[in-house]
Amino acid sequence: MEIESGLETDFESVDLAKFVPNGKEPLPVTGDARLLERAVDILGSESHRVSVTAANGVATVVAGQAPRKQLELYVARLIAEAHGGELRESSTGLAMTLPLS
Repeated sequence: MEIESGLETDFESVDLAKFVPNGKEPLPVTGDARLLERAVDILGSESHRVSVTAANGVATVVAGQAPRKQLELYVARLIAEAHGGELRESSTGLAMTLPLS
């Protein structure tokens, strides 16, 4: 798969829970482990309140409100979209959704 940046990557089954401090149950998603870890790092930067939940075939990584650079948010959004998900911002923080495999 080619991502907009021109980076070519092979997708594989990745356990999203291993990137989140409180991730206990396996949350398999199809994607590039390095890119997914980077997206979770961006969400968690400057905030220690990162959690992950799963429901209806979708994993949601939630991070509390904290200052983040717009370029980092753009990168996290591209990573989420390249993996079939999305990144949403709200007054309470960020939520990245990804389909479970």
